[in-house]
Amino acid sequence: MGPFGSNIKVSSFVSSGVPIISGAHLKGFTVRECNFNFITEEHAAKLKNSLVFPGDVIFTHAGNVGQVAMVPRRSEYPKYMISQRQFFLRCNESVALPEYVTLYFHTRNGRGALLANTSQVGVPALAQPSTYLKTLEIPIPSLNTQQKIVQVISGFNKLISTLSLTNDYLLDILLCIFRQRFCSDTNVPNGTICDLGNVVGGATPSKKLRDNFAANGIGWITPKDLAKTSSIFISHGAKDITNKGYCSCSATLMPKGSVLFSSRAPVGYVAIAAESLCTNQGFKSIVPHDNIGTAYVFCFLKENATAIENTGSGTTFIEVSGRIMKEYPAYIPEEHDCKSFSQLAEPILELIRINEKEKGNFEVLRDTLLPRLMSGGIDVSRINCLIQ
Repeated sequence: MGPFGSNIKVSSFVSSGVPIISGAHLKGFTVRECNFNFITEEHAAKLKNSLVFPGDVIFTHAGNVGQVAMVPRRSEYPKYMISQRQFFLRCNESVALPEYVTLYFHTRNGRGALLANTSQVGVPALAQPSTYLKTLEIPIPSLNTQQKIVQVISGFNKLISTLSLTNDYLLDILLCIFRQRFCSDTNVPNGTICDLGNVVGGATPSKKLRDNFAANGIGWITPKDLAKTSSIFISHGAKDITNKGYCSCSATLMPKGSVLFSSRAPVGYVAIAAESLCTNQGFKSIVPHDNIGTAYVFCFLKENATAIENTGSGTTFIEVSGRIMKEYPAYIPEEHDCKSFSQLAEPILELIRINEKEKGNFEVLRDTLLPRLMSGGIDVSRINCLIQ
């Protein structure tokens, strides 16, 4: 298991060296290679039992229990260090491919088996994780079958990754256009966010009443919902609320095109309502004025998220109040400038929305096929032509 916890000081980190894998790097099937902290080669040598290499499978055993991802075979670094809440598995590849093992623990059966040993007292954690993992039995087909299953799922992941990367580029282009047009030294604040649109808060129905919530009802978004997605457009969160729940609290139904801005826990998530929806109290969202438009408000909040967060206050967590949000300085363009920007920006945002929908479809199809592939419900020998 990894060594990094309260006994390791931030001063131990350096600008380059051996990267440390954190929970943020395990969101997906492979370790995300970005935003690492580093320790020196000398420091890593003293902690050699916690070094991992391309092909190793990383698990979290405390906190956000059950994250599983493989260090890419073609990784950016030759070795990595795992953190305190992680442990790793090094597969005997003559028996089991690490890619296949990773996929198994992303199925319902695999995840259920892994989490069955979770203690809920205090911070969720696996009891004796390394020992427990050795007791788990997983289906191990032939290496040829494993390879084909991995290839099929990898094909979907490549499509999903391509769409994500495309949207990253599109967003960069959109923000670049915004900066060039509206972020010069001459465009000083001449108004406040209130001049961009109506600032709207949110609310939560009583969670004691089950009939306030539903699987399919009025879209209701929390900051946690935005934390779990990289999408810009959103219409539903983990839970919807019923009409009864909506009427029982002070939540406001906002129209399609409203721009959501999380104002606490944490501050700074920005998203666009893909259809009418409402939020909990963790938002100070903006319904754009017609002469301003969604595109300008979205880009303004993306560019100013950190600065807005710095205006917040609080002891338990930072929160931006409705008053501060409404009074935050903003540059208010001429109507014709907003219209011109919207003509460029809206097709970019629409393409991002389409790509997000397509990406979601691929993710659903992948997640539907995965358990059937793993259980033998789909004969992979008959789909050779799709994976060559």
